[in-house]
Amino acid sequence: MKTMRPYTVLSLEMRYYRYFVNLRRSEMWSRARMARFGDIRNLQTLRSAGPSWHVAHSTVLQTARRWKRMVCGLKRPRRWMIARDAGWHFSSLSGPAAVLEKFRAYAHIHGHLDDVDAVAELMNRTLAVAFDGSNPSAFRIEALDDQFPAYLLANRARFAHLIAEPPAAQQSAQAQTRYEDQEIG
Repeated sequence: MKTMRPYTVLSLEMRYYRYFVNLRRSEMWSRARMARFGDIRNLQTLRSAGPSWHVAHSTVLQTARRWKRMVCGLKRPRRWMIARDAGWHFSSLSGPAAVLEKFRAYAHIHGHLDDVDAVAELMNRTLAVAFDGSNPSAFRIEALDDQFPAYLLANRARFAHLIAEPPAAQQSAQAQTRYEDQEIG
């Protein structure tokens, strides 16, 4: 922050993990902001503005209104900078009940996710896609390595319930493949 030029808003680009600490979305999370307190008028507007802002409305009038809200979220127009690889964004952790509680606390709840079973089904489908690799542009499972927070790595047992592991059948198939690779090599 000390090296940041005055009157600048920083948009933090972070690796985006959802449901489990090692279930990564392909897109980066870029909604975190850093700005001087005195420059902020509206936090939600600040969050939805910036270099990652895109036109999401169909009419010119809707786009103009959104742009006005974005600009007025700050007390005056500011210069924006992007901080690449600014850390991690872990979201919607601790199981279906906690995820449903989070969804209900915010306005962006989807109507089809109205009970714990529906959220659990969504999480299971997401995991299945990540494990089989059928859609690498959506989610993927990452091995915990030195790219993750040191505290998480040092306390793996404490966070074991938040780490996605392959189903037992897939684990044994992967182990068999590794065994066969070792025999060949």
